[in-house]
Amino acid sequence: MRGEIVFIWDGWSAHKGSEVRALLKDNPRASVRLLPVYAPELNPVEEVWCHNKQVGLRGFVAEDTDDLYLETRAALRQAADSQQVVRGCVKDTPLRIVEST
Repeated sequence: MRGEIVFIWDGWSAHKGSEVRALLKDNPRASVRLLPVYAPELNPVEEVWCHNKQVGLRGFVAEDTDDLYLETRAALRQAADSQQVVRGCVKDTPLRIVEST
């Protein structure tokens, strides 16, 4: 992958850990853009969850928490592998993907 790598993060505490700071320090092409404190309408991840509830997990009834975990992971992987879904989730927010040359 060439070019800048931009992470768009909310305020989740995991984004502030020492491992994340080390990763960013060791990768000068990586930068972070923070979302406002509470702004689900700006967060594409909220759109991913919405998509998975309506598409990936539609009609699914879990037998137990392990079943729910596995099915949710599979649905999230499927969404992540689809450029159409990813771009659609960003498009539904005021954020814009700018192609670099």
